[in-house]
Amino acid sequence: MTDPAADCVRDDHDRVLERVVVGDLDESSPEARALLSSCAGCRARLAKLRATAAALEEEGEVERAILVEARETRDAAGAKSAASVLRGLATPPAPRRPAAAPPRRAFVALAAAAVLVVAAGLLWNALARRGSGVDDPTLGGALVLDAPNGAVTEYGTFRWRYTLPPDGRFEVVVFDDSGAGTAEIAKSGRLTQPEWTPPEEARARFGRAIRWQVSAFDVEGGLRAREETRASRSP
Repeated sequence: MTDPAADCVRDDHDRVLERVVVGDLDESSPEARALLSSCAGCRARLAKLRATAAALEEEGEVERAILVEARETRDAAGAKSAASVLRGLATPPAPRRPAAAPPRRAFVALAAAAVLVVAAGLLWNALARRGSGVDDPTLGGALVLDAPNGAVTEYGTFRWRYTLPPDGRFEVVVFDDSGAGTAEIAKSGRLTQPEWTPPEEARARFGRAIRWQVSAFDVEGGLRAREETRASRSP
């Protein structure tokens, strides 16, 4: 049996049928009625197209239902998450408990400790400067020049008293004090003991009166004490 739909293969008929199927042209319109009444193949094709469209529509409804369900699930999850975020934003954070301020007693203890540290540093420095335990030599009085001092028969060996800091040194400078001037006439080298015997060529320059000076230095060359005195040789 021949399929009537296969006997109708015309582009102008196809265009009319397409418009009817998609709804652009009403089946009761004069154009559609004229075609369908005169062409059995078009009627058969239209019936098949309608059946196919109905099947596709049904399948589409199922797909749409699945998509709607998925969208609703997603939206519900998103709404729940958004609501949670909004609640978090709307709820003010719990105020932080301020750190407990240290008690006044702690401040007093810290201040006292700081004072003790400073005092200990000053005491250490003072003891290092004193050496022998007497007053700070930089203030005078600790470095004592013993000889020659005042009127002497000869200058001999120069002696004094002072305890050097570790690795410290002495230095002796002799000046002319005869009245003709105060020029430096002799100078010792590095001394570690509190005495110095000037060499013969230096003593030859000593006049009737001299002024001599002793300086004490620490290991870094810092001046720790300095004293001077006068001596005169009797005729």
